Amino acid sequence: MARIEGAVGEGVTDVRQSGSDRRMRKVTVLIALLGLAACAPHARVTHFGAYPPNGVNHEIIVYSALFPECPFREVALITGYRCLLTWSDEGVLEEMKVKARGLGGDVLVDLKQVIEHEESEATLTATVGRFTRSDCRA
Repeated sequence: MARIEGAVGEGVTDVRQSGSDRRMRKVTVLIALLGLAACAPHARVTHFGAYPPNGVNHEIIVYSALFPECPFREVALITGYRCLLTWSDEGVLEEMKVKARGLGGDVLVDLKQVIEHEESEATLTATVGRFTRSDCRA
């Protein structure tokens, strides 16, 4: 901080931030925001086959205890992760659906919650399936 002289000769402290203080504050905020963005829910995919992606509005049906009546091909194994405890399993599931659409999938089958370990933040796992009959697709 700069020191300026008052009218009667007494020292007065200037409360304005220096340029380097403002830059440091901006850098700190930027790093914090990037850290939060890096901790968004994400999914890891193991591919079994390649299909054209589905549109962003394509409905992905989710089965956890049952299997669909329509036949399907397994496209990939997908595992959803969260980085922060504040992210919900629903947020992780939505990210898994986005990935499934991109893989050309129609369905997430055998959805299971993963028992969390200290070294893993995986929360959900499923198989991405693509219906073999067009009348089964949403």
